[in-house]
Amino acid sequence: LDHARLINQYTEHLQVLMKDLMLADNIAGAKAVKDELDKMQFILADLETRLVPTTGDIKPADTEDHSVTGTPAPPEDPEVIGAVGDTVAEIQDVGHALQVWRVLPPHVKSERYRLSVQHAVPGAVGAFRLVAWTDKNGDGVPDRRISRSKELRAEEAGDWSSWDFKSASESLFVGNSWSQSGEQIFYSSTRPNGYTGLGDELFHSRTEDGDPTGRARPRFTNLRLEVLDKR
Repeated sequence: LDHARLINQYTEHLQVLMKDLMLADNIAGAKAVKDELDKMQFILADLETRLVPTTGDIKPADTEDHSVTGTPAPPEDPEVIGAVGDTVAEIQDVGHALQVWRVLPPHVKSERYRLSVQHAVPGAVGAFRLVAWTDKNGDGVPDRRISRSKELRAEEAGDWSSWDFKSASESLFVGNSWSQSGEQIFYSSTRPNGYTGLGDELFHSRTEDGDPTGRARPRFTNLRLEVLDKR
């Protein structure tokens, strides 16, 4: 825990230094700092993953809400957030089995949402379930699963799967999970242009049914969330 705290402090200093170098038009220096920052973030992610428990509390039963693989809501819709501009191109086996991101407060204003995530590869290797979590105790970390879709598979690489769910919670985290090993998903530490409305911190678990207490930032995937019914 002390190591994680020190690395976090170091990365905060690196972020400040990188901004100062960019303002001074020192592109080479800023790039070197960014490389060091990326290295520290991957070290921190690995350290925090080792602290994730391998079991979690029993969660609510899976829902049977509508889910479909196809084309998600158009990015130009102002009520769609996430990867609405450029998308992540990197494909990785990330080593965890559950990942969620915080929906920023201005966008938690609905009781019904549509979550869409893009498949990196077709079939079982690229399959996943879409999930929604909330922070029940208010400590900023997701601790209760709201709902989860059935397993979704793509026929072709690049297909999107969408799922409708309901939540009246004041905090919301969305993402996906999978049961297979050797998964292939879109995953990057570089923010895509136009990415909006979601936090850049990843909350993750090594197991699909575990609690997402592992943390890493910045992390991104090809995910979109549409507000269907405003409060």
